[in-house]
Amino acid sequence: MRFRPLPCLLAALLLTAAAGSARAVDQLPAYDLERFCTWAALSEVAVKPEAQAGEIRRDCRQREESAVEALNALWRDLPSSARQWCSGQVANAVSQVQAPTGSYELLYECLLDETVGFVPSWN
Repeated sequence: MRFRPLPCLLAALLLTAAAGSARAVDQLPAYDLERFCTWAALSEVAVKPEAQAGEIRRDCRQREESAVEALNALWRDLPSSARQWCSGQVANAVSQVQAPTGSYELLYECLLDETVGFVPSWN
């Protein structure tokens, strides 16, 4: 029987890609919360000129930081399927509204919705 490098190479590439995506979901996505909150504040002021950009940005930063804390505590214990699904949902939302980066608050809310009743192993 003759060795077929192409099917073997294709199988190796698929396995490598699958392993890479599994590793990527093991870590909390890296979002730039300062950039996101600046964008959110400017977007709000664009539709409501009376809005206070500094206040909106500060409130956004507080919500994002709280979400990061919660996600750091829970991330590895959450089911990988939920992490992957919600990371994709945030990416879709970002592309739809043309945000410069993702939002930890959106990610956290999605994970809460996806894991209702989930009890972390450390609880």
